[in-house]
Amino acid sequence: MKKYVFLSYLINVTIMATPFKKTSCIDCPRKNSLFKHLTEEELLLVDKNKTEVTYNDGEIIFKQGTPITHIVSITKGLAKVYIEGYDKKNLIIQYVRSNEFLGGPGAFVDNMHHYSVTAMEETCACLIDVNVFKSLMLKNVFFAFGYIEDISRKGIYNFDRFISLTQKQMHGRVAEALLYFADIVYSEMHDGFPFNRKDIAEITALSKDSAGRILNSLQESNIIKVSESSIKILNRKQLESISQKG
Repeated sequence: MKKYVFLSYLINVTIMATPFKKTSCIDCPRKNSLFKHLTEEELLLVDKNKTEVTYNDGEIIFKQGTPITHIVSITKGLAKVYIEGYDKKNLIIQYVRSNEFLGGPGAFVDNMHHYSVTAMEETCACLIDVNVFKSLMLKNVFFAFGYIEDISRKGIYNFDRFISLTQKQMHGRVAEALLYFADIVYSEMHDGFPFNRKDIAEITALSKDSAGRILNSLQESNIIKVSESSIKILNRKQLESISQKG
């Protein structure tokens, strides 16, 4: 079973994803902010041990349960981070755009991915050899501290998410998710944002039917406007109140 999963991971990286023109880490304007801690020599080491890849919308960047061979640095686009649960039920943890490292704590525990990541639009990423990444952490304390800070920040965010999922009512969870999409994921869009009911359900730990009923209820109350594939917030103050009291 493990051999099959690993093979599928390799196929995803080498066949589905598309390599693009290599950019020097020293000159790259889209490199992760943590790279500012690296010397020119260390940046050249990263440059020699990375693969630049473009993923199309819907392609898996890496899959839960596969070995960690690379730390992924998103340089452009949008990706969905989620846990694959039982009976094919997923829980979306967050969405990430550029300037994000993905790899997770498994790189330092069991060398396995403990969540999956899928591109939500055309997404560019640098795949950095995990052993090279670890060696840089051992040699450069500022780089190591920055990466630990990044992992800690994500952990704190997840704690807040778990509180919301376990203590908020369904309307509160959906309202919080809509504000997250509007303020974080699609902050550059001012006239609504794209959505699908499956993602709303998976980020709120609800069924698609329950999420759909709540969206309809919010629309009937003139709090949001739902079209075929987008949502526009009409009454932000009321939506914030539902999120806070939910």
